Amino acid sequence: MQYASLTQKSMANAQRYALKERHDFTKESWLAEVITAEFNTKMTAYEEENGTERLHPGELLTVHNGCEVVIPLLDQGLLEELVEHGKWSAVADELEDARLEALKEYDPEATREDLQRLVNPRSLVTTRGSTKNSPNAVSPSQWELVDPEAVGARVAKRNFTKDDASVPQPVEADMMELMCQRENLSRQRAQAILAELAYIRELFCPPRSELKPGQVVWIGIAIEDKQREDKATCYRKQVPLILTLQTEKEIGNVPEDLAGVNHLQKNQIARMAVEAYLQGSVLPLVDFHMLTFRHYGTLSKLVNAYMQEHEVILPTPGTIKDAGRAMTHKRIAVSLHMQGFFSQEIAKKTYHDEESIDRYLDLFIAVLILYLYDMPPKLMARVTSSGVTLIQEHLELVEQHFPDKNHVKSYLRERGVKLA
Repeated sequence: MQYASLTQKSMANAQRYALKERHDFTKESWLAEVITAEFNTKMTAYEEENGTERLHPGELLTVHNGCEVVIPLLDQGLLEELVEHGKWSAVADELEDARLEALKEYDPEATREDLQRLVNPRSLVTTRGSTKNSPNAVSPSQWELVDPEAVGARVAKRNFTKDDASVPQPVEADMMELMCQRENLSRQRAQAILAELAYIRELFCPPRSELKPGQVVWIGIAIEDKQREDKATCYRKQVPLILTLQTEKEIGNVPEDLAGVNHLQKNQIARMAVEAYLQGSVLPLVDFHMLTFRHYGTLSKLVNAYMQEHEVILPTPGTIKDAGRAMTHKRIAVSLHMQGFFSQEIAKKTYHDEESIDRYLDLFIAVLILYLYDMPPKLMARVTSSGVTLIQEHLELVEQHFPDKNHVKSYLRERGVKLA
């Protein structure tokens, strides 16, 4: 298997991004690439020699015959084939063979059914039950983001910081020789770079002890990162994730029919979507496809069905990033505020901190005041140091929540704003 190359490539992209952002390397710096590759190679060799166990992106910690096992859900060579052929069916069988091979390393007698019970319950049930009644689209503009507790999201806070990042002495000595003696970097800068690389390695490849059975290590794209045609994926800001694909009770339990599998995976998708969002990313359907091995169309129906059934918004690219201004956090925050919720309550419902919510509301109130005095949007943008598009969005919120200026005045007076 070529799994290690996938891990190194993803992690190295994040490390080079950090060196570019915080250590003055250029995007195409050959030195940053050399330092990153050399560091990861030496750390991998040292940890293998000393028995350090880590899980890598795409690896699932699960339980088989009462023992913890690690199964890779991804394989670099097969993913490259997938990109080339463009069809999951072209690599599906080979990918399952690779996973079965990994399971047999723990249990030589393991069968294909044992594997499917752990990672692909859909393949073991009949076709009774379907998603045909599930909606293809939803319009949840009046709904709130789902409560993390409602989906059982369990994101452990990783208190590991750069100050905690340590590099084994043999690795540090070799890297200092490379950076200081051969490349003339200052010792202080070299140490800062090593701490950065070690910190990112720890986040992207956590120790096995940090995970619970049923959890998988994954990589997402940061919520704030903007997709552009001229921006390759390797230059986008990546986020290390730990997702609960299955709870311990769900591991190995296969529902009796397809309807049961759909119900199970609908809840699993909701849980992982929230966990990813709490960690700073939103997962597209392609990620859920690789995690659950369900068809894209089915996944879309499951996501929409969950939102319709519970009347909540799941954090996905379609609802958070690409659905237009109807789904922005600002609109949701203002809507909840107008319903009488306090900043602390809004922060919990939207997975934001209170400071961010207060900033949204402060700008909204500022726009209300300027709106009363008929200030043009471009001048509002200048006065508030905001973009015109953002001001227009707030003006739309004003029209949505206030029938006329008298209602605006009443609202502002209730909040202690003195008007002439």
